[in-house]
Amino acid sequence: RDRPKLASWTTPVLVPDAKSGTPLVLLQSGPGLSVVDARTGVEAWYYTDGASTMASSIFTDGILYVPTKGMAAMKPGAPGAHPEVLWQNNQLTPTTASPVVLDGKVFTLNAAGILSAADAKDGKRLWQLRTTGPYSATPIGFGKHLYLANEKGLVQVVDTSAPEGSVVSKLDL
Repeated sequence: RDRPKLASWTTPVLVPDAKSGTPLVLLQSGPGLSVVDARTGVEAWYYTDGASTMASSIFTDGILYVPTKGMAAMKPGAPGAHPEVLWQNNQLTPTTASPVVLDGKVFTLNAAGILSAADAKDGKRLWQLRTTGPYSATPIGFGKHLYLANEKGLVQVVDTSAPEGSVVSKLDL
């Protein structure tokens, strides 16, 4: 399959076709997204308004969350059509770490170690929390907590249910 000749460190994402349930694979690069049939390699749909080459997209509950000009939530498109952009927010720009969706919120982590939380339904930013970065790894979400491991081995546990988020524990590995 001919792909853009650009560096990209993103992970492919499995996305079922909205109509048939056929497994599709989302391939992300600087120019955007190409979603192909996993069995044939035929492009099912695409998005050409750019995307991150570091932070990967995620798919959950029928919605695709894409690092593109900040973050965007999209409903996968019909064959040959662009996806429907439900919202876009340039205040939620992830750098290396991929976004996380947990308990109805989207979380992004920027290069300065700022964790941002937004409502997954409309993209409105709810709060920001300064943590100790820098980060390369994507946070892990479990229950009401995010586990953030920075590049120096400091793990910070964030209670995402606190009104402004709160670092509730630290472990220096």
